[in-house]
Amino acid sequence: MNTAIKLMKLLIIGNARQEFLNILKEDDITKINSPELAIPFPYTGKLYHNNKPIILSEYDAVILLNAGNISKYLYDLLSPQVCVIGDPYAYSTMEDKVATSILLENNGIKTVDSVYYAGGGIENAILDWEDLIVEKPVRDSLGHGIKLLSKNKLESFPKKIYQKYIECNHSDERWIIVGGKCVCAELRQSSSPDEFRSSLSLGGIGSKLEVTEEMQELSSKIYACLPNSVLIGADIFRDSSGNVYVGELNSRPGFKVIEIADHNFYTDIRNYIINKINKYNEFKNIH
Repeated sequence: MNTAIKLMKLLIIGNARQEFLNILKEDDITKINSPELAIPFPYTGKLYHNNKPIILSEYDAVILLNAGNISKYLYDLLSPQVCVIGDPYAYSTMEDKVATSILLENNGIKTVDSVYYAGGGIENAILDWEDLIVEKPVRDSLGHGIKLLSKNKLESFPKKIYQKYIECNHSDERWIIVGGKCVCAELRQSSSPDEFRSSLSLGGIGSKLEVTEEMQELSSKIYACLPNSVLIGADIFRDSSGNVYVGELNSRPGFKVIEIADHNFYTDIRNYIINKINKYNEFKNIH
């Protein structure tokens, strides 16, 4: 597999972690930041970086890692012509907890009961919930800005998510999904009985979780909602009855899980990229 990657030239556009670059053999790839690009259209077969042309036919694939407009422009412009890996539209969805919940629910995947508060009161929407409610920001927060509140004393604020509290012993699971497969996972436990958040960035304690057939089945369904995502970090809750809920999805999950689960998921990403390029070339040769 190492030999295969050396035969490929990859153009990575966006912010890549060093661990990712190391796995891809840094001396064999070109990495640039999206804002430094000039994008001509109609498509000319070239991009420009610092006024120097990048001839896309010289690369085996363009890998997009960001969710911004420039990555979306490139995705729309290049996908019909070049092997593009990574979907900025999927990344945008994962960064928005409301959009994620709607997408998953529309595809039959159970999420935690939630209300997006846009103003006008939420009392009737949460009438049958128990007393405890979780308040969350709409976008990624690394656990910050998440509060446990009493329904009876709730002061709701616009552009916040209010979520039914799941009794799960102050723990959750982080699954790492690459190409529709859960390649590793960890159980995260809060560090204190007084802390309901289990995020490692807030002092949570992680332990290795063995991947089961049930986890693989749900991971495949999640990935099917967001195909061409390079990486998905799924936060999963299990209540006291064993019911499974998807809390949120992350396009850039923390890499501490590598040490905790004793599995380097960047190797899985490398293999996924090679497989995508090979399939693209097979399709191109047939047509």
